[in-house]
Amino acid sequence: RPLLERPVARIAERMAPGARGTLGNLVADAQRWAGSADLAVMNAGGVRAPLDTGTVTYGSLFEVQPFGNRLVKLRVRGRDLRTYLERILNRREINAHLSGATVVYDSTRQAGHRIVSVTLSGGRSLDDTTVYSVVMNDFMAAGGDGLGLGAAALSSEELNLVDLDVLIAYLQAQPQPVLAPRDTRWVLHKP
Repeated sequence: RPLLERPVARIAERMAPGARGTLGNLVADAQRWAGSADLAVMNAGGVRAPLDTGTVTYGSLFEVQPFGNRLVKLRVRGRDLRTYLERILNRREINAHLSGATVVYDSTRQAGHRIVSVTLSGGRSLDDTTVYSVVMNDFMAAGGDGLGLGAAALSSEELNLVDLDVLIAYLQAQPQPVLAPRDTRWVLHKP
């Protein structure tokens, strides 16, 4: 009980889980930060509860990420990363959160050709020949929710970091109270 009630951080505003919620973006940001990667991808189904305004405890964060997944850092060529992002866009609903990239897409285009642009942090465009690092949890890396990179990954490195521990460390490293991410990472193109 003392562990569950231990205060971790203060939250400025409620963050919801789900495909359109801001909490998944925060979790992806934490994982990219911890893995020192170009991008991170987080499955929406892996974010299980909201974070409410005020002080959050270890117990409330455990409800957000209860699975004890470990983080994996993969390396992938830009063209294969683009194909992977197209695969996410081909679903009925986008079920992954991104950190480190903004994907502009056109839903009227043919499947596999919906991406208009991919802009990485710092304003760089995704380059087909550059090798990028991507962090995701081990459930996803093994193909969970259909979100693995599979054979497109040039290498895979276990980071020996548990997702919950990473989220706690990230929240504690942020200015308090922690704000929800404001940027939209999957942007519907409007001609």
